[in-house]
Amino acid sequence: MAMYAASIALSDHQQITEKLNSFTFLQLILVFGLSIFNYALRFFRWHIYLGALGYHIPVSRNLMCYLAGFAFTTTPGKAGEAIRSVYLHQYGVGYKQSLAALITERILDVFAVLILAALLIYWVEDFNWGFYLFAFLVFALLIILATDPVMDKVRFWLSRHLRLSEKSLVGNLLGMAQHSLDLMKRRILLGSLLTGIIAWGAEGVAFYYILEFLGAEISLPVAIGIYGASMIAGAISFIPGGLGSAEAAMGGLLILAGVSIPVAITATLVCRIATLWFAVVIGIVFMLLLERRTGQ
Repeated sequence: MAMYAASIALSDHQQITEKLNSFTFLQLILVFGLSIFNYALRFFRWHIYLGALGYHIPVSRNLMCYLAGFAFTTTPGKAGEAIRSVYLHQYGVGYKQSLAALITERILDVFAVLILAALLIYWVEDFNWGFYLFAFLVFALLIILATDPVMDKVRFWLSRHLRLSEKSLVGNLLGMAQHSLDLMKRRILLGSLLTGIIAWGAEGVAFYYILEFLGAEISLPVAIGIYGASMIAGAISFIPGGLGSAEAAMGGLLILAGVSIPVAITATLVCRIATLWFAVVIGIVFMLLLERRTGQ
């Protein structure tokens, strides 16, 4: 919050304040609604994952556990969202299985956001074909990784080269990897990836509308690409929640795209509030509800 306040203070704070106040209630409903759509799609995929692993948790309870994980979104690599495993364990879901679902979700989200970030290629004239080539390579890589022979070779290599004392730990890790592999089989892999692309793309569309409401002239593919690239920059930085790095990348790319500095800062602030901090608030609410239910 101090960083956000400093960015406003060091810029034309009066103009930024005016632009922040220019948003109407209906515009904010649209922006936050697209974030909720993102959460809903990702939960739908999560619910399918648990079902594929043999667990059939009531939708309402599973939803509460899933959303509670958002309270720890601002942890390195969003690792804190593994708190879902603790809550789901009360309903008989094994730690290996729930953590495998989380790992699979993370992997596919990275690929989905990479594809969205590749939309920035549209920024380069006469290079649109590069986006389709990149998307094809991503899909091909996922299909290769999702084949059983690849995992079998990894398991065989580890069993031969690791010391006996490590086999217990490795066995648990391989068990998780096998469950992740079950969730990345071709029959559900494509649907899971497409769900991730649509879900994260919805937040990219929200970013585009924010810019449009502020009067910025920018195309939809470029806006979505900037959003995706900013999320990748935040993840690569290993800073919890990508705080600072994601905002810097988002604002910097907007300025390079010709957006004025006050509009770029305002759009970045609103986008991060509507996508990151909105999720954290929702997560805290549901985490407290679950803790109250268990009497902790």
